Amino acid sequence: MHLRQLGLCWLTALIALGCKPAQIGMSNDAGMAPDGAPACAAGEGALGEACACDEACGASAARCARDRILEPEGESYCTLDCASDPASCPLGYECTEGASSGGAPFCARCASETPGVVPVGEVCLCDGDCEPGASGLASCVEGTCRVADCLVGDPSSCPEGFGCEAGPGFATFCAECVAPGETPGAEGESCGCSAECQAGLVCRRGACRAPCELDEECGVRSCIHRTTETASCQDPILDCVADGSSGPGESCDCNADCGAGAPICLLGSLGDVAIDRCVRACVPDAGDCPTGTRCCGADRLLAPTCLADDVVTALGSMIQCAG
Repeated sequence: MHLRQLGLCWLTALIALGCKPAQIGMSNDAGMAPDGAPACAAGEGALGEACACDEACGASAARCARDRILEPEGESYCTLDCASDPASCPLGYECTEGASSGGAPFCARCASETPGVVPVGEVCLCDGDCEPGASGLASCVEGTCRVADCLVGDPSSCPEGFGCEAGPGFATFCAECVAPGETPGAEGESCGCSAECQAGLVCRRGACRAPCELDEECGVRSCIHRTTETASCQDPILDCVADGSSGPGESCDCNADCGAGAPICLLGSLGDVAIDRCVRACVPDAGDCPTGTRCCGADRLLAPTCLADDVVTALGSMIQCAG
């Protein structure tokens, strides 16, 4: 089965099990202060104008939102709901779904009012920004125009000069190779795609590296887990206590900081929320997460992982959680 399909199947399974987007932590877009009072005064904000809550927006663009994944530090703006008609968004906007929309699709602004002008590899805010070019149909993946939804191990699923890569949360995308056709690189040699590396290696952060799950697989290196990429053996992180004293959901700098209950230090952030916590993989319906953590994930962003309760709260509806 296609990795993208696997991700969608997993989300469907969560819903069937009674799972729902995590609650709370929705920033000021929710329009309410902690005590239940309106977070801002009523207004008549037009499409694209800055806002702090729905009440600040006029009837023509009554939703105050922003894409927390692609614009984590951005300003919310008045826009439209598009759940009933994804094609209803005005020029320069595109209906966003999934984690980016917090489970409630809205018209997210694009990087350009003119569609199809952003080259592959450049910054984008919506799929419509990306130009097809010689590389085929491109999508906005993690804020960059990429040829997405390919089959790992099938070179024909990507345009010539590109290789299919696996990303977090069952995502796949076509990465541009640096020097296709040359001798495959050994561990540590530069690359643009995994097809340029020797068998068994993957291209991560511009170099051929060994995939991994735990430090023991990496010899003198460490197995680095980041929110933006699948894990690989990389140089050790030096500012690491490495005493194994951090429990599930607690802060960490490297895997060696974490105890056996959650042996992986997940570095980086999801949207505007920093992670940097000890975690473990989980199965949504198994109840296998330690106390104080929940089994959560997000299609194309995060495979099912035991996340600390406070992180779940902060992420809000960017993720789906079991139970």
